[in-house]
Amino acid sequence: MCRRCARDVQEMCKRCAGDVQEMCRRCARDVQEMCRRCARDVQEMCKRRAREMILTATLTNSMHN
Repeated sequence: MCRRCARDVQEMCKRCAGDVQEMCRRCARDVQEMCRRCARDVQEMCKRRAREMILTATLTNSMHN
């Protein structure tokens, strides 16, 4: 469970702002050792950040295209 959650969190972090990555580091010494509660907290934050980042990315991509 923990390793699967960690992989999920890493994938989300790539798409999300640095705030989520910072939160990941605070949750555990190593993301691979993240507990269920910490992983859930990060995922909840990721969902909120992702909405903002999707809007930002959409605007940025539109400007580049």
